[in-house]
Amino acid sequence: MTSLAAPVRTTHDFRAQVDRALERFFAAKSDELPGDEHLDRLMTELRAFVFSGGKRLRPLLCLLGWQGALSTSPPDELAAAAASFELFHTAALIHDDIMDASDTRRGRPAVHRAVGVPAAIIAGDMCWAWSDEMLRTSGLPERNLTAALPTIATMRTELMAGQYLDVSPPGLEEARLAHAHRVNLLKTSRYTVVRPLQVGGILAGASPELLEVYQQAGELLGSAFQLRDDLLGVYGSPCETGKPNGDDLRNGKRTVLVALALRGADDRQTHLLRTHLGDPQLTDDEAAALRDVITDTGARAETEQLIADQTSAAIALLTNAPMQPHGRTELIDLATRLAFRSV
Repeated sequence: MTSLAAPVRTTHDFRAQVDRALERFFAAKSDELPGDEHLDRLMTELRAFVFSGGKRLRPLLCLLGWQGALSTSPPDELAAAAASFELFHTAALIHDDIMDASDTRRGRPAVHRAVGVPAAIIAGDMCWAWSDEMLRTSGLPERNLTAALPTIATMRTELMAGQYLDVSPPGLEEARLAHAHRVNLLKTSRYTVVRPLQVGGILAGASPELLEVYQQAGELLGSAFQLRDDLLGVYGSPCETGKPNGDDLRNGKRTVLVALALRGADDRQTHLLRTHLGDPQLTDDEAAALRDVITDTGARAETEQLIADQTSAAIALLTNAPMQPHGRTELIDLATRLAFRSV
């Protein structure tokens, strides 16, 4: 492995390294495929999707998992290994948009709108396979990669389980809040935060004690991240989020936010929620009425409080964790920015 001349001091530096690793990977894949206008179009669409935005959150958390365990400079190869999370995330987003029938993602047409549903399914599968290839060819020592593979396998199973639960809501109203929290745990907390942190830590030889802190704090931070995402899906500005703010309502997503609203709704509000939630023809006025109901039931304020409480609890765990100071500071800063973001 080749060490950097100096430690990566900022997540901005590492994000640029991840992007360069992705550029190299896409260039190699383009060279590997036979010349064909249809394949060229698919590769162009995939590349445009990957580089059209995104926070690079999972690669950054992989870095911070490493930096929490070691004070030494991360090797160059860590960027390629961490970038594999971005390809896996791309696969998940492409398939998620198909299931949700979403029109846009990151301010541009969703992949299935650009190339069609069958081609988008294939594109998602390609990115899934490529994520494994990018990790294995990152250049990190085989023993390090082998140690991380069980955690990555668990992450993939958890995400698929969360996706399945997301499209299989319970029939009983009283079970929906617990169900929504379970979906968040599997589909976001562990896949988005816990497992990338742990993989970075494992690659750096982190202690079992630190990996357990990553588990506990990561679940709290991942939940706060998803709760913020739920709020942005209903109240966020489309110009900032890149997605219409009525999609979650039109799709009838049974988020924690919606479950809290249903729990606190009176008869009139319950009727409005059940009548309009999940209506693909939902008008802007009807969406505004649903937003008013969610606010008036106290669900919006309760969700904000959950975000604040979970973020505070996670920071307390990290503050007392056996971590390297730089990694701790960067992780707490990133967690705070994500929990209270506007995009």
